[in-house]
Amino acid sequence: MKKLLFSSRGLKIIFFLLLFISTASIHAQIISRNPADYPGGEVPPICGTNPTDPACIIILPPSLPGEDYHFQIPLISEPRSNCLFTIVQTTPCESGSPVPNSTTGDIDMPAISRCKPLGGNNFLEIEVNLNIISGPNVGQSDVIKYRLPVLRDPIKVALVLDISGSMGWVIPGGTDIRWNVLKNAVELFVEKLEISQQEGDSIALSYFTTNLVTPNPPLNIGFIDITEVNANPTTTDTITKDMNSRGPLSATAMGKGLLDGKNKLDNNDPIGARKIVLLFTDGLQNVPPLVNIDGRTFTTVPDVLNDCPCSTLDSIYYYSIGLGSSTLVPAILSQISTANGGVSLSITTGADTEPEIHNFFQNQFANMLEGGSPQIVGRKIGNLSSGDLTYKFQINNIVSRVFFELIHDENANIDISIKKGDLELGDYLIEKSGDFYKLVNIEFPIQNDEVIYGGGEWEVTVSGSSADQFYLTCFTDDHFLKYPSNLNSSMYKTGDTIKFNSDLIYAGAPLISENDSVSVVLIKPGDDIGHLLAIYETQLTDTLIDYTDAAQNKLVTLLNNDESFFSALLPEEQIIKLENKGNGNFSGIYTNTDLTGVYQAIFLIKGEVPSIGKFERIKQLSAVMEFGLVIGETPGSFIDNTPPTKPNSLTVSNITQSTVDINWIASTDNVGVYEYKIYKNGDYLLSTQHPAINSTIDNLNSNTRYTFLVKAVDASGNVSVASNEVSFTTLNIPDIEKPTAPSNLTATNIAQTSVYLNWDISTDNNSIVEYVIYKNEEPLASTSGNAYSITNLSAGTNYNFYITAKDAAQNESDQSNEISITTLDQPVDITAPTKLTVKNITQTGLNLSWNISDGGNGEIKYNIYQDASFIINSSSASYTVANLKPSTKYTFHVIAEDAEGNISDVSNTVEISTLSEDEVSTGKYITEILKIRPKNKFGYYMGPGFISKIKFKYLPKAPEETLSHKTNLNEEQAVGEPVLEPYLKQIIDNLDGSYYLVIANVTPKTNPGIIISIGDEVYYEGPIKGEISFWYYMFIIIILVIIMLVRKYKSKTLKVLLWLLFFALLVILYLHKTGFLNFL
Repeated sequence: MKKLLFSSRGLKIIFFLLLFISTASIHAQIISRNPADYPGGEVPPICGTNPTDPACIIILPPSLPGEDYHFQIPLISEPRSNCLFTIVQTTPCESGSPVPNSTTGDIDMPAISRCKPLGGNNFLEIEVNLNIISGPNVGQSDVIKYRLPVLRDPIKVALVLDISGSMGWVIPGGTDIRWNVLKNAVELFVEKLEISQQEGDSIALSYFTTNLVTPNPPLNIGFIDITEVNANPTTTDTITKDMNSRGPLSATAMGKGLLDGKNKLDNNDPIGARKIVLLFTDGLQNVPPLVNIDGRTFTTVPDVLNDCPCSTLDSIYYYSIGLGSSTLVPAILSQISTANGGVSLSITTGADTEPEIHNFFQNQFANMLEGGSPQIVGRKIGNLSSGDLTYKFQINNIVSRVFFELIHDENANIDISIKKGDLELGDYLIEKSGDFYKLVNIEFPIQNDEVIYGGGEWEVTVSGSSADQFYLTCFTDDHFLKYPSNLNSSMYKTGDTIKFNSDLIYAGAPLISENDSVSVVLIKPGDDIGHLLAIYETQLTDTLIDYTDAAQNKLVTLLNNDESFFSALLPEEQIIKLENKGNGNFSGIYTNTDLTGVYQAIFLIKGEVPSIGKFERIKQLSAVMEFGLVIGETPGSFIDNTPPTKPNSLTVSNITQSTVDINWIASTDNVGVYEYKIYKNGDYLLSTQHPAINSTIDNLNSNTRYTFLVKAVDASGNVSVASNEVSFTTLNIPDIEKPTAPSNLTATNIAQTSVYLNWDISTDNNSIVEYVIYKNEEPLASTSGNAYSITNLSAGTNYNFYITAKDAAQNESDQSNEISITTLDQPVDITAPTKLTVKNITQTGLNLSWNISDGGNGEIKYNIYQDASFIINSSSASYTVANLKPSTKYTFHVIAEDAEGNISDVSNTVEISTLSEDEVSTGKYITEILKIRPKNKFGYYMGPGFISKIKFKYLPKAPEETLSHKTNLNEEQAVGEPVLEPYLKQIIDNLDGSYYLVIANVTPKTNPGIIISIGDEVYYEGPIKGEISFWYYMFIIIILVIIMLVRKYKSKTLKVLLWLLFFALLVILYLHKTGFLNFL
């Protein structure tokens, strides 16, 4: 044996054995397993200890959508020219092309042919074989597997938000209104989108109430890019600013909002992006078009929410979050999401719903980007009243990001610190803080003394002070773990069985460990956490924190969203441990579905992947349990057409200048009252949700009379008869602020006995009612306009004038600039036109008429002035003015001029306003002009100059006299037709003791009642057109004519009396037509 070993033959054998051993060793190390050679990727720890282990699968840097991908396989030391590579993609593509083979070790994937993995996976598995074909190591080889993450397609998210009146209600179980809670939730939601932002992501915003409300720029144009978290401004800044400018308004046109979101998505490059609508609403849709029970079509329009199939890239996925007091809102939202590939989450319990809304937005964030990898690891709830709290989260390896969301009270002073093992990660955190939250983001790998990955146990410490609870949620980006979890339906009837199913998959393969587990915690309607804490006992196992308050002790030790918490608080039957059916599948059932409402199913998932580590995940789903007819089925025996009883004994109290409290006795209904609609002056104002039977109305005007009524509405939309009406006048706010002084007082058309003054208007906190003209320091006259004709002056005389303004509270301004004028010396030989009046006022024209002037030499013409500017002369005593603007105030005066150029004094000045767009004297509405000649309380005619003392009031009809119509053929409900209210547009002083009252919005077929007062005395109360019909007088006249024609009277006295009566009726008929009859 010894001889053989030292022979030449033996030495050759030893040499080749050593060469073989050496070659085998190099064979495993040709391709690098060094983490530093895979920036943006991850090398599992096993690759460092056993490079040839099948579990050593290296994660490559991810492939981004729209970008060409290139990665060159790193080698330890062997020259690349000595190597021959074979690259094979082992996972199939749903679309695009596989990674091509490369003999030089380059992994390339052009963007145009990017492989989309089959089966909803978001990674490609690639096997690389390397052979050395030259050099001293020829014949050696190496094999390695890679996983290439294929990041999701860009997302386009259309937020569709409810700003109906009910969004102004206080959140159930909380103190803030729903709109403010929604603003906070949306702010955090968009912050998380920025953390997960990829190139091409964008977002749009739609609001709906009775109609759509357009956002401010730049959101008014549609989509804006989702920015990175460090942009200035960020997308969150833009959306928060826009939402802060909004507030709750009126009704709920959910269908309009959804179609607006769809239209924005269809018009924004539908190719190559996942299109998503996220809807939030808190009320039942009540403005057409309504979404039908199929979740896709509408009641009054041919549009559809989606053109199925709903699984293609260019489909629109509808996700929804609902808040309501009955199952009707969750039911229709569930139908919409189920029919369009999304998920619906709803709340109907009376618990503190503010954290639930944040919770639902977290879940929808994970649901919408499923495949994009944000996953919820766990949630913790705590209180810092007795010291810092530390929580632990178990994270597996091969994750690209971990981030934490901490929601706290706005007045809290809270810090968060994070540790992994013994390493404090403060230097590696990307933090973002708001008034009520903190976001902490950690991206992997972390380049420290050694590369740090996400796998292992994380410790998060919350410190500081806070009077209220905080909510801590952990998210991670994991491209390889999938846990599709679902219910067998989203809609049930009471008594139905709920079936749960969950599959655990890692890198496309089912997880088969017996240690994996899935449990479902089922929160039934009425399972309020505060109530459960009070009635269920638990063993306090956490001895690190000493709380004196037992409820707080329970809360901090148990509210950790894990099985021990729910087991302590809920009946055992509501903790469903799903059975491991093998091959990664878990299933179970729940049968005690005795309550209607929304059930929340929380899947608690735990497991371990060999060489990857332990993991924990949470997923939440909602299920609607209804009694009787289930939306989505063929209507059966129960259809509710019975309206509620009318609300009774409507009263008001606590009247202030701007608010009032209204109260009523509740209505009853065969199924149940849903809400009460409150009407102000005949118009819908807002709704309160049953069982509330009171409301505080704000934003009223001071010293104003209002009329309110209430109607009850049930869940089927049936509306009750109106309650009694109640009227009141708000308190008056003393006005002590004086107007600004008139300015730029000027004089024109100075004649022997007259002058024309005009000035710039004053401003006031309420309104200007008159301007006072002072002559030589004494008040001379007043007018509501900013021009006035002064008459009855003396020729050749000097006068000083200035103006002050007065408001409705008789606060007088400082005086205007003072001017001095001297009238002409030439004797007046031509009289001024008198009694200038205006008739036939339209939107763009009017008729002027006046009494002719006397004197002068030769033919007299009349110079007409509009707003102190000459417009035309007329040879007759009338003129039709055209080309005026609607809703515009004008002043007119006239001056006579003879053939020799002698001019008269200025006529009186008339001030009028043209009609507005809604005051056209055609069809539905006309403008009435009444003529009155008022007397004072002593029975004497008051004469001119008393416009400010004339007051007008409209007497509305009783509500049962309003017209009704059906809103559409499918509804039995009759609703009041909106009618504009008559109002006094202006008063024209005819300067002869009579006045024209221009009353707008009068309907031709009605004769509305009015009240005219002179000061505080009622002068006339009755209909606009008089108590006695015009045709009644005509009938009497015709009868008298017939009597006089067919019968001869012998008595001359009787004939005279009949003729006198005949002519008297003609005069009365004339007065009726001219407007005098009712007021003389």
